[in-house]
Amino acid sequence: MIEHSCGAASLSTSSSRSNSGLIGRIFLEAIQLSLSKRPVDVRKELKKDYGVDVTYRRAWMGVEKARSFVYGDYTKSFKELIWFVDSFKASNLDSVCDLERDEARHFKRLFVRFAACKHGFKFHLALLFLDETFLKGTHKGCLLAACAKDGNRGLYPIGVSIVDSENSENWRWFMLKLRDFLNFDKEALFISDRHERLL
Repeated sequence: MIEHSCGAASLSTSSSRSNSGLIGRIFLEAIQLSLSKRPVDVRKELKKDYGVDVTYRRAWMGVEKARSFVYGDYTKSFKELIWFVDSFKASNLDSVCDLERDEARHFKRLFVRFAACKHGFKFHLALLFLDETFLKGTHKGCLLAACAKDGNRGLYPIGVSIVDSENSENWRWFMLKLRDFLNFDKEALFISDRHERLL
């Protein structure tokens, strides 16, 4: 019998060599195919396929690294917002893209509205659907949206905004941006979930 001196014999099923970077590379293709891959699923698959136990935190970090490989890093994306806004304004002259930051120059909110959507809205019923959804990335926040219905019963985007939180101030800011951009010359009907901050 040959004795190994490479240290492989001393590895346990909870090996620290299965770091989050390795987990991210293993599940890279799975993350590309499905955004709903959960750390719990990753732990089960690692145990079944490789016989390795990893903590929930390590599995979560692996999933986050795989997502950053596929979709880019959240923090880096926020740092590139100024470049994005400048590029947007240079290439979409009649469109609106407003970025606001606080005194410490941290992200506060962003409003985006395409000129083509404004012109197309003239041919829709003056009916706006307002809603929000929470963002689940590293930096959280909310996405506020205003949509209309097109002739095919599909959603027609009017304007979107990413804000740090859903509150009365951010809804007011979003609605003022919409009003300034659309210049309503007729009455409009708003449909919402009647959230207290939106009311």
